[in-house]
Amino acid sequence: MRLILLTFYLLTVPIVNADPSWLSSNMKKSDCDNVFWKTASMCHDEYNRQRIARIKQYFKDQIKHHDSDNCNKEKLLEEFDDRELAWEEFSARHCAFLSHCIGSCGSAHSSAYTSCMASKSGERLKLLENEIKDGIQIYGCPIKSAKNNRILSTKNYDIILTGKCELGLFFCDDVIYRGISKKNKSEITLNGKVLMKLDEKAYIDMPVGYVFKNGDIEYRVMNSGLLTAIDNKQNKVLLEEEGQWK
Repeated sequence: MRLILLTFYLLTVPIVNADPSWLSSNMKKSDCDNVFWKTASMCHDEYNRQRIARIKQYFKDQIKHHDSDNCNKEKLLEEFDDRELAWEEFSARHCAFLSHCIGSCGSAHSSAYTSCMASKSGERLKLLENEIKDGIQIYGCPIKSAKNNRILSTKNYDIILTGKCELGLFFCDDVIYRGISKKNKSEITLNGKVLMKLDEKAYIDMPVGYVFKNGDIEYRVMNSGLLTAIDNKQNKVLLEEEGQWK
């Protein structure tokens, strides 16, 4: 009887943690290793949510830079957003129904919902990660998969980026920049990293481009296709060109 009461207590008494130590805008899976009970589900769900948001943004960036005249970018973006919204609504309804069946009220109901949402976000993340490897098709228009290399072509330069990670998705501090002049074929090679920016509304660090340094000169290659070179010592813009991702 005492064991039954103890089990009921653990399942129904919430673990209160108003400011969890694991919460950050750029979570790692290992952040949840020492988190338990209901809070563990919250931790895993937040980790999944952050990675899902970055993958979705990657696909939306790819759609915006789609170079086919036969594909309507606005229609593709709308279809992609509708697809993701449908999944979110289905998951919320499914977990609400499941938790209602488990407990009609109290923290047992809440714990079941939290655990279910973490499971659903994990399923969605796995599916999106597979799509990132293979690419997707929307209305017959192919959307590129993530690679460890990218090429940006501007009016005067070809920029080749390579890294030991899937570029454009997550933080990576091992990216190589190779800039080739179209005029005289001169080259420059630099080491750098993915540039992250906090999305304050969602509280997620999102990749927005890449940054490389050569002495006082800072080169930035943005996901939007903007290439800049700035002399930080003199606070002067040396180069600014719009390009197209290949």
